[in-house]
Amino acid sequence: PAPSANAVTLLRRVTFDLTGLPATPAEIAAFERTGDYEAVVDRLLASRAYAERWAQHWLDVARYADSDGYEHDIARPEAWRYRDWVIDALDRDLPVDEFLRLQLAGDELRPDDPQAAVATGFLLCGPDMPDLNRQDERRSMVLNEMTGTVGSALLGLQVGCAQCHDHKFEPISQADFYRLRACFETSDFLSQARKEDDSEKDVTSETWRVFRASKKVAEPSRLWVRGDFTRPGPTLDAGFPRVADLMNISLTSSTSAATKNVDENRRTRLAEWLTVPEHPLTARVFVNRVWQEHFGHGLVRTSNDFGYLGDSPTHPELLDWL
Repeated sequence: PAPSANAVTLLRRVTFDLTGLPATPAEIAAFERTGDYEAVVDRLLASRAYAERWAQHWLDVARYADSDGYEHDIARPEAWRYRDWVIDALDRDLPVDEFLRLQLAGDELRPDDPQAAVATGFLLCGPDMPDLNRQDERRSMVLNEMTGTVGSALLGLQVGCAQCHDHKFEPISQADFYRLRACFETSDFLSQARKEDDSEKDVTSETWRVFRASKKVAEPSRLWVRGDFTRPGPTLDAGFPRVADLMNISLTSSTSAATKNVDENRRTRLAEWLTVPEHPLTARVFVNRVWQEHFGHGLVRTSNDFGYLGDSPTHPELLDWL
């Protein structure tokens, strides 16, 4: 076994781990005097630097970027607003369920709160090609990427594999994928180009405000044959992946006062379904990420895949308890 670390080494390790920064000379001197390790951990966890450090991990999961990606890689001048929202949410200890709900449906849950709309930047962090000649192709690409991210980031399931065919390993059908995708098709927000709105620079750019756009469904949600946006298949209703819906919650039921009808607030219902205490995956997937970032790897080492091809938890009872 390695010998116990001395005070300076221990402080250096925990400070780097929790903030990404070295301990200051004053902090070293104070710890050498008191040796109160628990107080040091409490101080670091309460610091703004810890919120910034942990935000980096979540922003990686959220595929945050300051530009669109692909060959043109157009800058997103307002993307930082979502980044700062994540840091602020962690700094003020926003409860995890609320943290997740706002990123999926903040504009629906708090329609008069500009910062709640900024939180939904999570959905549009992925790569985009605004210069595509066919905007219906662009819309399909973004919706598919958004749906796959929600599956891997929040459910720990690779649902994106089912956009073209029934999943080869998991009990996730192509219809399951497009039912989940339908939760994001209630607004025509993806048809609007990313552009800065001079009249609302102090709130958020058009990219994030689009969620407040028309609530009208342009066309019925449907399955797309082989994932091809030019080959419409049968229409279908929005719904949750059946393999994860052990609670058998209907998309038409809701506990939120912000929810008015099925078509207008599908994302709210999805957010509520994901954060009910009985959900078999969401809390486990999230706490597994926290464990991974603090200790190097998760209790489930495949943090984005709790499915058949993913690793089993090394300590399942601990994961359940957490």
